Amino acid sequence: MEERIGKRINTERIDEALGTSPDTVSTACPYCLVMLGDAIAAKKASGEAAESLEVVDVAQLLARSVQPVAAGPGPGNGSSPAGGQPGAGNPPEAGGPPGAGNPPEAGAPPGAGAPPEGDAPPPASPPAG
Repeated sequence: MEERIGKRINTERIDEALGTSPDTVSTACPYCLVMLGDAIAAKKASGEAAESLEVVDVAQLLARSVQPVAAGPGPGNGSSPAGGQPGAGNPPEAGGPPGAGNPPEAGAPPGAGAPPEGDAPPPASPPAG
């Protein structure tokens, strides 16, 4: 049963959110996601909200914050998640130094990763003496 008296709660909440000029409205409630989405669609249709305004689940918001953007920083374009440290578990860059790929053993110091397949480690030097 739906009440027809007063302002709808989803419209009220979106009006409150629009007061902060958001790009994104987020919620953890699946029912609220639908209701807020309906209110945003109505506000967009009336020109009261930007076309870029979106409503997303907080899990989606979190996933966006930890996943690299296709055109942004990431392997293959000069940057890496671990700050570009060789041997820190990063994939090797084209022509990168040996040991830049393959993650190190648990507890091993940085740079202790195994060399990429096909690269042999340098031969051991005889003891000085």
